[in-house]
Amino acid sequence: MNPLYVAISESMVPNLNIGDIVVINRNVPFDSLNLRDIIVFTTSGKTKEGEHKTIVHRIADIETSRNSATSIITTRGDANPRPVALMDYPIKGQNYIIKVVFTIPRVGMLSTWHF
Repeated sequence: MNPLYVAISESMVPNLNIGDIVVINRNVPFDSLNLRDIIVFTTSGKTKEGEHKTIVHRIADIETSRNSATSIITTRGDANPRPVALMDYPIKGQNYIIKVVFTIPRVGMLSTWHF
């Protein structure tokens, strides 16, 4: 598991900007997540190349089925007007990677500098 993640898109602006590093908490299980938490997850849908993308977005909805204790999460980037199908939902336990606890602004920009 990657120990840190750097924001590479503007989907979470103004709360998470390109180059911000997210600090994670490895001890938060999927079933303990709450609305408005920011999480790192892999998409349920795949890219044209057949890969799942790793995304950092905020939880917009948590749905628990009456027939199952399994939750399905919908996320949304703070800058996005609505969730995007197969990217922001459905997010299940197997898609969840980690919860974001805070960010360090702009430090990730150091990895893009060329000397």
